[in-house]
Amino acid sequence: MYVFGYGSLVSPISAGRTLGRYVEELPAARLRGHRRDWGVGVPLAFDDGTRATGAFLDVQPDTGPGSVVLGTLLAVSPSELVMLEAREAQYDTVEVTAAIESESVLAGPVFAFMGRAEHRADPDLVLPSRYLELVTLAVATRGEAFAEEYWATTAPTDLPRHDGPYRFADPIRERAARP
Repeated sequence: MYVFGYGSLVSPISAGRTLGRYVEELPAARLRGHRRDWGVGVPLAFDDGTRATGAFLDVQPDTGPGSVVLGTLLAVSPSELVMLEAREAQYDTVEVTAAIESESVLAGPVFAFMGRAEHRADPDLVLPSRYLELVTLAVATRGEAFAEEYWATTAPTDLPRHDGPYRFADPIRERAARP
């Protein structure tokens, strides 16, 4: 089985940290009929003492023309999927196999994490600069063509940014993300 990575899971380092193993290959894939935005709010505690709701990337169904999201495929075992679900606590696990386009031969179903409605309703989001840097670096290391398409399939944001290290306010989510 696979997880469609479209944010921090495009980073082999981020995925590997949660899974406790080296992640070598993340083949490119596209998720048709969806859009990517900065809509999921997650309570954070920044090292400077600030508590805020951080904006994180999300994918949601979208029937508009050209609705497609570029990302990656992360091969996981059933127990690893459970580990990722703990990390992605504000998201539902949704099977999206039929909407996936990839040059890779799929050996099982594909799941994507989609933000729950109650975590998409916060009007006072801040964009954690460290998260943006993590995603930007992961995307850039995949090459110019990937990066151009990735950002073209990501809704722009004008959210205020908050610099510095942060932790997830929920200690269970923090342990799942950074065991």
